[in-house]
Amino acid sequence: MKIKQFLNLPFNFFHTKEEKWLYIFSSSLFFMLFLLTYRPFGDFEELKFKKEFIFVLLYEGAITFIAFYISQFWLKKYILKRRVRSYKANLLYFMLEVALIQLIMLLLMGVQQAVLGTCPLKDGRPPIVFALIGLEIYFSKCLVLIYPLAGSALYIHIRRLSHEKKEIESELHKVQQEYSLQKDQNDMVDIMDENGNVNLTIPLAQLLTLESSNQYVMVRYFQQGQARTKLVRTQLKKVLSELTDCPIIQCHRSFAANLLNVNSLKVLNRKNYLIMNGPENLKIPVSKTYLANIKEVTLKAYA
Repeated sequence: MKIKQFLNLPFNFFHTKEEKWLYIFSSSLFFMLFLLTYRPFGDFEELKFKKEFIFVLLYEGAITFIAFYISQFWLKKYILKRRVRSYKANLLYFMLEVALIQLIMLLLMGVQQAVLGTCPLKDGRPPIVFALIGLEIYFSKCLVLIYPLAGSALYIHIRRLSHEKKEIESELHKVQQEYSLQKDQNDMVDIMDENGNVNLTIPLAQLLTLESSNQYVMVRYFQQGQARTKLVRTQLKKVLSELTDCPIIQCHRSFAANLLNVNSLKVLNRKNYLIMNGPENLKIPVSKTYLANIKEVTLKAYA
């Protein structure tokens, strides 16, 4: 999937507890790994002892964890009162999350001054310098933490697609089993032309796909272990209207498939395909509109 295609998707992530925890842990661990690997901002170069560096590492990771926990489980339901699906709104909220990290650090500095009487902000430099340093660190953290944000969203998207694929395949197999119990798969199917004349009669179990080709419909089937085709002068819509009692469903503007001979659903080059049974393992495209229709039909058939 290209980045542009991914960004065009609605931002529908981090709504469940599982997704929120994934985002929180991945962000905290990624930020700690980044600090461990690159040691940015110059401050870490002054740390002479490994124990001090480990403390700073855990300190930064803990603050990131706390800030993202507060933002995802508390603030989000008040600031984003409904599931805002635009990337712009969610990007602005992400920047607010990073600002929350800086706010927590300032509060801890205040506690440090109140308890210990020391504060890193009081080292003789004017406040404007610290403000500029804070802005630099803030935008640096935004650039770093945008990676686990995008990575978590992409992982969730891929996992959802995989789950949907398995769910549809499971329902397809259920339809096949249910139909085989109710009817004989050796029932004959008549494919008629535009004048109502029978051009082809084959067992339903041997029918694979129907493909619209100009003024014709190409019927693909197998017979005696061999793949065969037959051109019938008619329209796909007409053929489907005559086979409403059969488990044949349109999966694309130009294709229909016999659900009894669907082997699996696969994603190839970011496109969905039905892989058919038979000697050639024929694959036919599935458009997004008809993918939802296939799922609906299979669920109704098994209900």
